[in-house]
Amino acid sequence: MKSNNRNNRLVIGKISQVLRLLQSLENMELSKNDAFEVQIAKGLLMAIIEYSGYRTKYHWLFGIRLLRVPAQKNH
Repeated sequence: MKSNNRNNRLVIGKISQVLRLLQSLENMELSKNDAFEVQIAKGLLMAIIEYSGYRTKYHWLFGIRLLRVPAQKNH
């Protein structure tokens, strides 16, 4: 049981790292399709955290805006 909890924490930690990376991707210039895929990925990863019961530990991740307009090209 102890190793199972440790594995769960490691997985959730990696998911939170990916969410931080996805948040930085939003600041880049992305096509509409890529921006849409980033939003879907964020939603799925946050759902995994919620379903696994770690929302109280990673509550700060839920402050990240899910629907954000991608950076516009200045052309």
